Amino acid sequence: MDDLITTLAGILVLLAVIYAVSEWFFFDFFGIGRRHARRDFPAVAEKLGLTFVAASDRSEIGSVKGEYTGRKVSISPDDNATILFSVSGLPKLFLSTKVYEKKNFDTGNDVFDGFFLTRNMNKPDAIVRQIGNSSSALDFLSEFSRRWKRKLDYFEVTGDGIRLSLKYGMNSYVPAKDLEQLLPDLNKIAGVLEKIMGKA
Repeated sequence: MDDLITTLAGILVLLAVIYAVSEWFFFDFFGIGRRHARRDFPAVAEKLGLTFVAASDRSEIGSVKGEYTGRKVSISPDDNATILFSVSGLPKLFLSTKVYEKKNFDTGNDVFDGFFLTRNMNKPDAIVRQIGNSSSALDFLSEFSRRWKRKLDYFEVTGDGIRLSLKYGMNSYVPAKDLEQLLPDLNKIAGVLEKIMGKA
């Protein structure tokens, strides 16, 4: 019995160490990721067809603005690693991966309700019906959640579009390599939201 307890304790310690090392990467204590972002952002912005705006303070990364596949994009690594991504035709609503306030509706879709822990809007019945009839459209939300949720500080949707922040460096930078993968995924999510909510 003592051997079993010792073994289980050893496993728990190992898991804790693995978790701590993985979180160390996100915190970026030595600033390596931030320096790489500052170096790589101009080239990635150009590759994505966006405009890089250098920061006046040399310790900052700068920002990226423009349009990606016709959608307005604003990326501000120095402002809490914030990304704004436009979505058209959404009703007045507030969805968030964080619990800010008591939700006022459930959709019955495990993927949607599990991702957006805060869900508020006036007269949500139409949205609930559309989500119920569009479960296949939400398949990509499940994939997006698996790929990005751990890296997100928050992901919010309002009538104006998507606003999100990444955890890297305690919200102090956006890795350029992540940006190349994230923007196509955000474009797909925007399309999903427009499809299931745009007529509500």
